[in-house]
Amino acid sequence: MTYKELDENANRIANALLARGVKPKRKVALLLPRTSREIIAMYGVLKAGCAFIPCDIKYPAERIAQILEDSAAPFVITTADKIISEKFIDVEELLKNENTTRPQVEISAEDLAYLIYTSGSTGKPKGVMIPHRCAANFFTNNPANIMVDILVKSVKNFVSVSTFSFDLSLKELALPLFNGLTLVLADDEQANNPDKMAELILRTGGDAINATPSRIYQYLESDKFSAALKDFKFIGSGGEKYPDALLKKLQQITNARIVNTYGPTETTVSSNMKDLTHAKNISVGRPLLNVTEFIVDGDGNELPPRIVGELYIGGAGVGSGYNNLPKMTAERFIKYNGLRVYKSGDFARWTPEGDVEIFGRMDNQIKLRGLRIEIGEVESALTKSCGN
Repeated sequence: MTYKELDENANRIANALLARGVKPKRKVALLLPRTSREIIAMYGVLKAGCAFIPCDIKYPAERIAQILEDSAAPFVITTADKIISEKFIDVEELLKNENTTRPQVEISAEDLAYLIYTSGSTGKPKGVMIPHRCAANFFTNNPANIMVDILVKSVKNFVSVSTFSFDLSLKELALPLFNGLTLVLADDEQANNPDKMAELILRTGGDAINATPSRIYQYLESDKFSAALKDFKFIGSGGEKYPDALLKKLQQITNARIVNTYGPTETTVSSNMKDLTHAKNISVGRPLLNVTEFIVDGDGNELPPRIVGELYIGGAGVGSGYNNLPKMTAERFIKYNGLRVYKSGDFARWTPEGDVEIFGRMDNQIKLRGLRIEIGEVESALTKSCGN
């Protein structure tokens, strides 16, 4: 699919939504498999002046219902076999719209680009609101945005493997297309089978990939995949602690630029990046473009290098807060040194070189395949199950 075809198809989606009465600034959920339709629909929703809500088709029906109720999304773009009410629209029906012109809708920097749901301590998912200003800053081609800078200078074909409901996927579905690259979308079978992934890479000339460290480590168990990385230009990771063993293995088998990233969903995908290509010590690096960070003690005093405290993240990446959760928003998004910051809840410290090292959570959150999970949500599910 060319850029022109993607643009025209996204316009079809947008114009079809507007014709159905969807108003700009509303939210539209996406419940789609890993095909081009997923990408077309995402950009179509944005072109209609709305915010998209990524949902995994493997989500339980109860979780999808919770997301739709909390978000008040008037429509869900899905496939014909998933339609269960008038809210659900077949993506193929939307694509039948013949109007391929760009919709004339007004979008401001503070309007929401997307609403993405993470695990909630009460047993219900909580929605993180990310406006256009945050997304635009993250995807900007600037040397301070290390990943973008490397991709623009050296990469041609970016392979996407991350699930759409994980904000890590935006590095794959948006960053390459915002900067003129070719996006190679792995289907579910390829994304979960390293031998199939290797075949896809060799067939398409893929030279960049981004995934959680655990996924890349799993892929490397395949000799075919390891061999396919030989001529890669970029290998990015995020969402989990980066293992020393993974770095050493990649440094041995490829000349690709190896990048570690860090950032809570609330600060727009990533707030820090570190080029580990020739590194001996692993960190998450320095703040990205227009990001300002502080490491503080329990009283809010800034700490010097080598002293561990809580990481506060401020600047252009900080989202609008949590949907329908004003109290939690007020607790986590605060003013500090005259700047609106997000209290990450992560233990961290500055290195003498000015990088940030992360040492785990201050609360009971855990990470599973890069996804943050509140223990409270697990407890709630177990309690409910036992009660039944």
